Amino acid sequence: MSPLHVTRRLVLEDKPLDDVTRVFSGAGYPLVVDIDEPERRGFHRQRAWEVIEGVRVFYVEDSLSQCAFVYTEGSDKETTEGMEPLLETQFRTVSLDRLLSDLPDPATATERDNQKILRAGLGAPNACDPAFLGTFTRLLRSPEPQVRLATAWALSYSAWPEALPVVREAMAMETDTDVLSVLGALREGLVEKR
Repeated sequence: MSPLHVTRRLVLEDKPLDDVTRVFSGAGYPLVVDIDEPERRGFHRQRAWEVIEGVRVFYVEDSLSQCAFVYTEGSDKETTEGMEPLLETQFRTVSLDRLLSDLPDPATATERDNQKILRAGLGAPNACDPAFLGTFTRLLRSPEPQVRLATAWALSYSAWPEALPVVREAMAMETDTDVLSVLGALREGLVEKR
């Protein structure tokens, strides 16, 4: 069996479920996943269409970040990755540059910035990106516990193994039990990935 290839999560400007449904169902692609669990924490709404055998396009809404995103997964790497630019042009996505530039200055970040932090974690590259990891590292040193909590959650979306030393360092300095709990779960997941 071939490995499953997954594109980066493309964060959408809004939650265009009807538009995405119209594009894929309207083109005759079969709906193969339809989950709507509003009480569920995390990825509470998911739909997927099989665009060709073994390749699916997903639309997902995340309750924590309050964002929606699209991505593709499939057994054929070229076809799967080839869908990403198509999704970027078909829907209003937030670029990597904007996700990064929208992140707050760690020295002045407040709870009002949490949605931007979570959104950046959600849409960060699949492979560890030094610019994102560096900013998240600095945000984990914020004096605001809610900012540190949002940053821990943001790191959990991508769960880069390279973030393990950052998570360990943050845990050694952390005093807030909620932040420690999320960092601890993230650390365990990262250790298992190695």
